[in-house]
Amino acid sequence: MKLWKLAIILLVITIALPVTCIGVDMLSNQGKEAIVFLEHKNNVRGQLVSGHFPGKTLSGEEYTFDAERSVLTCRQNPGINGSLKVLVGTTQSLMQDAGYGISTRLLGVPSYPANVDGINIDGVLEDGTVLIRYNGSSIRLSPGQRWVKVYTENVETDDYRVKLTNTEIIKNNGKIRLEPAIV
Repeated sequence: MKLWKLAIILLVITIALPVTCIGVDMLSNQGKEAIVFLEHKNNVRGQLVSGHFPGKTLSGEEYTFDAERSVLTCRQNPGINGSLKVLVGTTQSLMQDAGYGISTRLLGVPSYPANVDGINIDGVLEDGTVLIRYNGSSIRLSPGQRWVKVYTENVETDDYRVKLTNTEIIKNNGKIRLEPAIV
């Protein structure tokens, strides 16, 4: 009987550990384990003008965030421990003639100042407001606020001409609490 119990325990551990991820639920400004979730998204849309543009392919999602349900799920631990101050999610996506696919990363920030994906994080206020610097601009984002920049670049070689429209978004999703979840 003891061998049977040991076999079941080992089976449960073998199945449960690989599929365990971290689920994150939004919180109000209270909660002793609350940290801020900041997202940096860059969407590139391409429009071929002439020739043949060798569009890229992206893949690899470390996390997904369901803003409607306020749930963050990650596929691996982004360095989460008791000293974590901010979670930063970065998303790169390609559309149309720029290529296709999406790639995400999730990184933990244990202290300030910190630089993640070109964003200098100077601190977080008690209400969850994030103080950052990006591309020469000082940005203050309260929970729920976002910063958006849209710009176009024309790329030309002997083989092609393509117009790339970049949409960058930095969004403060507010304070969240980490909770274990099974995916």
